[in-house]
Amino acid sequence: MKDTETKTKKPFLYTALGFFMIVAAFVVAGIMIYMFFTMSKAHAESTATDRTEKNITAYYKADLQAEEILADLRNGVTPVSVKVYKATKSKGGVKRIVAENIGFTDWDAYATYSVPIDKEHELKVEVLLRYNKKKQYQILTWSENYLGDWNEKEKAGKKK
Repeated sequence: MKDTETKTKKPFLYTALGFFMIVAAFVVAGIMIYMFFTMSKAHAESTATDRTEKNITAYYKADLQAEEILADLRNGVTPVSVKVYKATKSKGGVKRIVAENIGFTDWDAYATYSVPIDKEHELKVEVLLRYNKKKQYQILTWSENYLGDWNEKEKAGKKK
């Protein structure tokens, strides 16, 4: 009887061992695939973070430069890159500025300038100024503008 018991146990042992080996191979393959996707995602997030840091740093560097230009304008100094339109007084004593098809009253000057952020972006600033003791000003525009060419067909083709 011992011979019959051994014969039936051996095939079962090899079958069970083979099954566990296949399961172990699938588990290891699954772990490797998970590691690959995790590393891939981590690399993509790191690249995006670096790009974002670079863009934010460039923006705030341009913002600081624009603030310095505004400070100069408030003190009556006009940097070379700035267009300044000064007010003229009418016969009734009303100050009026006509600049770039826009009219303003009761201000001493209108200034417009831009500061480059990077190759494709600039910070555009438009401000009204009063040269009184308080050195008052009103910011009309302080915005980031895209300088690159917009090609609608190219952008639509990338979506498909």
